[in-house]
Order: sequence, then structure tokens, then C-alpha cells
Amino acid sequence: MRLSAADSSNTGRWRIVLLGLVPLILLLAAMRVIAPETTAPGAAAQARAFEPAQHFRTVVFILDSAGKSEMFDPALMPFLSSLQTSSLSGRSQACAAKATFPCIKSIFEGREATMGTTLQDFSAFASNRTTWPASLAALGTRLVVASDHTLNRLYPNAFVDSLNYEDLRAPTLEADAFVYRKARQWLDDPSIDVLVLHILGTDKVAHEYPVRGPEYREKYREVDDFIREVAGRLRSEDYLFAISDHGHNELGGHTEDAAYLARGPIFPSGIHQDLNAEDMLFLLSVPYGLLLPADYEGQVRMDLTRLHPDAAKDWITEQAKKWNLPVASLPLDQAQARENEEISRRRTEGQGISARQAAWRSAPFWVAAALFLIVELRTGSQKKTRAWFFSVIALIAVGLFGAIAFYLFPSALNWLQDHSHRPLAFIAFYLTAAVIGFFWSSRRGSRSWRPLCLDMLWVMALAVWLLAYFGPLGYSLTRQGSLVVLAIFPIAVLIVAGGWRPLLSRETFLLTGLIPVAWYRVHYFNLKYPL
Repeated sequence: MRLSAADSSNTGRWRIVLLGLVPLILLLAAMRVIAPETTAPGAAAQARAFEPAQHFRTVVFILDSAGKSEMFDPALMPFLSSLQTSSLSGRSQACAAKATFPCIKSIFEGREATMGTTLQDFSAFASNRTTWPASLAALGTRLVVASDHTLNRLYPNAFVDSLNYEDLRAPTLEADAFVYRKARQWLDDPSIDVLVLHILGTDKVAHEYPVRGPEYREKYREVDDFIREVAGRLRSEDYLFAISDHGHNELGGHTEDAAYLARGPIFPSGIHQDLNAEDMLFLLSVPYGLLLPADYEGQVRMDLTRLHPDAAKDWITEQAKKWNLPVASLPLDQAQARENEEISRRRTEGQGISARQAAWRSAPFWVAAALFLIVELRTGSQKKTRAWFFSVIALIAVGLFGAIAFYLFPSALNWLQDHSHRPLAFIAFYLTAAVIGFFWSSRRGSRSWRPLCLDMLWVMALAVWLLAYFGPLGYSLTRQGSLVVLAIFPIAVLIVAGGWRPLLSRETFLLTGLIPVAWYRVHYFNLKYPL
């Protein structure tokens, strides 16, 4: 039974209205998700349990992508490897996302920041949580930083001076030299208390050259020589940290095999202990007597320090008071165990809250996808069928879509790390989207090429937006996902639908107002900022 002309006309009008809502919902959802994160409950500067006995300087190296197998390889980084005999060191399991932005947050905020929570965990907006840099700055400590947009935008108010790789207008492998030069100036300034040096070349060389090849080895030896130089300028009371955000495999793909090294008066020599990225906040905080924040997810490991027993007891006692734990009558080791139990309880509770927040934030994207599928499935049938049947099919399709986007596709990440594979990935992705769009439109009975092409563009745009850009492989497939969806596809649709004349109309030029929303720079997994 075919639909009447009136029913067909009404269906067509409703289809236009409903499909018109899809990009609007997506746009509103994106604006909601990438808005600055709200301040966490109880977020404030870390409190202090005790004052350090003497003034000291701290240098923190963030060695991008330099995992345990690189940092402690005597043939690759001989000096850093040799420091293990006089330091606390070991493997530091990176955050699950294995990307710089969330892993940096894990280190300086002591919590697991993953791509599975919200875009806030891997987009370049200032953190409003309790952080180590901001806590020190609140105490009057003078910090400086050398990094790309990551640290500069995460903690913008914590540093009295900064260097941004992206302002150098130089290739990343050469830009490290500017960092060395700036760090020497900071070391010459006695008023600078903390230097945070994020070295990007160790990651870039793994992506652009063969791992363990000549260029790779040269870069790692260069960084190792600079660490040797900096260590030689520190006094016995100073602290040196070398921490990697994540590791890499033989193709340069990111892994969780990160590492850390902590050298200073309160850290034991020659001790090897594997930890997690969240535990780094404890190691960074204890020399300053800083207490841990309420949402800390690492461990309390006073057994890995040489802190004076009285100072250690004061710290444990004040931390327990902060968390309302009765530990006054307990020995130090039992009090520490009680605090770690509390951390575990809070972590489990926090993960539940994060999961609900993630579902709430991602819901508009799934609603938009379901709306698209419901409209297409309903109009594809020439028989009137109950709406619930198509809704069930649409929801199942959305569920399968999510499973493919977030579970199956990441398995190809290492393959995509090879730059020679990416043209094939681009072609396969867009070709697959076009073929699906063609068959989808053909099923609806489209006869002329114009509606057929429009439907193909709709499907491709939806695939790029939901799968490639907001999915886990956005940087590998599009680089500029929002630009593709909100700029290139609308132009193509206008040309296909009405030719060149509508494209040059006055109304079309009003669409230039979307440029700030459409044009985001994408660097690796990080959503950077609008122009």
C-alpha cells in the first residue's frame, strides 16, 4: 500500500524539519560539552601540613612519550638511567586515554582523566580543580613553564613566566632548543622556585622517524644531555623530577608504559617502585608539605619517603583531619592504610558520578543520531508501521554505532600511527560513508541525482561529526572535524541543491558567523581552541 500524495508531502515536510534539528542539536551539544568545566566540589588550593625546613628549587621534566623503556635505557638516555641509583624511580602507568592532555591532568591533579568521561578531559580549557601548580602559586611560589598549549592553557594563572612551543614558529624537533635556552635563563634567576619543562621532541621524533633510528637516538641523547646540564646546576637540597605522560611502541603509537624518577632529600636512593600517574601528585606534594585534594585517586605512600617521623606523622594526621578520618590512635602504617581505604572508597563513588555526568553530557549526541535514524527508517518504509518498532531499531543501531566507534576502531590506532597508512584511511572512511549514503538514499526511492547526492552528504556529515570528530580517532581521520562538517559539507549541499547562485546569495554569507564555532584546531587528541 503506497502513501497518498498528501501523506507523502507531509512526510517530506516533517523529514526536512526533523533532519534540520539534527545539526542544531549537535551544535548545542558541542557548545555544552566543550564549555569550561565547572569547579569540582571542595576545589581549592592544597592545604599545608608543615612548612619545609629550608628553601629549595624544583625542576619537573615532563618527557612527552618517553616511556620506561626509553627513560631507563643506558644506551638511549645514559645520564637519566644512571640517576636511578640515587633516586626513587619506576614505571608510572599512564592514564587510560594514553594522550598528553588527560595524562598531564592525572599527574598534576591526582585523578584519572580519560576520554571516556567528557570532552573536558582532553580539550584545552583551564582546569578549575585543585591542582599542584595552582596550589604552589597560591602560597607565593614562583613557577615557570615551557610547554605547548597543554600546560599553558590548563593552568594559565599558576605561572609567572611561560614559553609556548606554538609561538616559536619552528619545527617541534628544533623548538626544543628554544626551551633549553629559556630554561637556562630561568635557572639564572634566583627568584624562580619551580621550573616545569614539557619536552615535546621526544614524542614528535617517535611519530616522524623510525623508533630507535638515528634521528630518534640523536633526539633522546640531546634531551638526556640537557637533563644532565640542569641536574648539575641543582643543589643538594633541590628536587629533580622526570615524568613521562605516556610511552610509545615501535610505531610511535601511545602506550600506558610511562615512567617517573624523583630525586631529592626526602626520596630514598636506588628504590624501584611501580606506581600510577595519579600517584605523582603525592610525590610532588610531600616536599612542600601539601595535603591531597578531596578527589585524589592515587595512593598515600609515606613508606617511599625519608621524611622525618614527626613531619610524616603531622602530614598523616592533617590529611586524616581533612578527610574526617579518626586515625589519632593508630600507628603510622595503619593510619596510612586507613587513608588509602578512604581514597579507594571515594574513587569508586567518584567514578559513579563521572559515569552519570558522561551519560548526561553525551546524551544529546545519541539523541541526534537516533533522531536521524528514526526519520530515515520511517520514510524508507512505504507502509505505516508502529513508531515504537522503528524507535527500537534506531536505538539498536545507535548502540552498535557506539560500540564500533569506541571499542572496535581504537584497535586500529597503532596501524594509523604509520603516516603512510593515513591516505588509505581517509579514502576508505569517506568512500564507506558515501556508499552507505547511496544505498540509504536508494532504499528511499530517490530517482534524480540531486536528492541522492544530498542524502549521501547527510550520511557522510553525520559519520564525520559523530564518529571521526567526537569519536576516538578524530585526529587521524579528519584533523579538522568541525570545519569539515560545518563548512565544507554545507557548501557542497548548497551547490548540489541549487547550484552556484544560492551559494553567492546574501543569506549564505550570514553563515560566516559559524566560523568561530566551526574552525577548531586539532592537535593529536587535543581539541585546542577556536580562531
